[in-house]
Amino acid sequence: MCIEQFFNNATIGSFFGAFFAFFLVVTTDWRRNKRKKKLILRQIQLNRIMINKKIETITHFKNEIAAEGRLHPGKFLPFQTEEIKKLSLEVLDQFKPEEKLALDSIRHHMVSIDELLNEIDNRINKFTDLHLEVKKGYVGRPSNENAENMRKMNVEIQSIIATIKNRYEEALINLNNLDKSTDHFLKGNFQNIITQI
Repeated sequence: MCIEQFFNNATIGSFFGAFFAFFLVVTTDWRRNKRKKKLILRQIQLNRIMINKKIETITHFKNEIAAEGRLHPGKFLPFQTEEIKKLSLEVLDQFKPEEKLALDSIRHHMVSIDELLNEIDNRINKFTDLHLEVKKGYVGRPSNENAENMRKMNVEIQSIIATIKNRYEEALINLNNLDKSTDHFLKGNFQNIITQI
């Protein structure tokens, strides 16, 4: 009879109602955060697809410079770094310190590669502009001054092409390192990423 009176008490009923509501909210938040953390892993997997495509495309572009002297203007699709940052900040409590450091390292590496690829595109655009100027300069009979300007522009064009080749090499090295880092992250080998920071 005492137990029945205990559970029929309004205060006790309110306490248990509040406790179970709190428990439900905590459980729901925990499940939602676990799902967001899985979305981060999914973002890493999607970005790995982009890494492989960029490696393939840059290798092709680099080979075409060597074989035909052809440059390809146009920006690459950037990595989805902002989405990863936003999700990781929302579920910060879900990460071990080394896991969060590894994720931040990967994100930083992605941003650096995007900046490098944008620099390459800017250099290709500069090459295109100079190449058009050189073509215009050869129209008609150039004077000695025009011939000297054309020679200087040709030297600058060759310098731009050499720099683009070097930047493509850097991009390939960085993309291959990023590919290894993302692979380590997905396998849970966070220490292997942190040691490279």
